[in-house]
Amino acid sequence: MFCSKCGARLAPQNAPAQSLPPVVPVRKTDGLAVAALVLGIGSFLPTFAICSIPAIVMGAVSLNKIKKDPALEGKGMALAGLICGSVVVFLWICLIIFLVVFSVTQQSSNASGVSVSLLARGMVF
Repeated sequence: MFCSKCGARLAPQNAPAQSLPPVVPVRKTDGLAVAALVLGIGSFLPTFAICSIPAIVMGAVSLNKIKKDPALEGKGMALAGLICGSVVVFLWICLIIFLVVFSVTQQSSNASGVSVSLLARGMVF
């Protein structure tokens, strides 16, 4: 812009400052976190105990993704799915150990009971 009378360069006039709304980053929930939570809760049902392993895997992958990308939410859901799945796996392992120990003790008590009863009848050589 130049002056129409003298031709000197004019400084630009400051336009009135407009206040723009602050830019808020869009955060979205990670889908794997939601899936981990649903599978983790579902794994407590007896027929859906197989869901515990996918809940653990999805929860761990989701936590890793959330750590790398700050725009993702769902850390609590991913952690809850991971914990629920781990608890169910732990309970299944305890149940299997209990059944194995119970089976072994029953077999050993049955074997000793049979030999004692045969010995009492005089049938053991």
